[in-house]
Amino acid sequence: TSFPHALLLGATFNRSLWKSVATAISTEARAFSNQGITGLFYWAPDINLFRDPRWGRGQEVPGEDPFLTGQYVAQFSFHMQYGE
Repeated sequence: TSFPHALLLGATFNRSLWKSVATAISTEARAFSNQGITGLFYWAPDINLFRDPRWGRGQEVPGEDPFLTGQYVAQFSFHMQYGE
């Protein structure tokens, strides 16, 4: 399953969308693990703050606002670990 970049997800300010994305990733990861296809080691979005455009990787982070990034990380990490 493909999802928009973290920058686009962060721009929505929609916590229920973040929850849905993380839960879908969590469910798929557990399904693959249960079938023996892979383990439970998955990459999550980068959570650095996008402060300097010279960094060149701004599409990988939810944004430059510390509060937004904190909320995004809290939702995403919880639902990646525990699902629904």
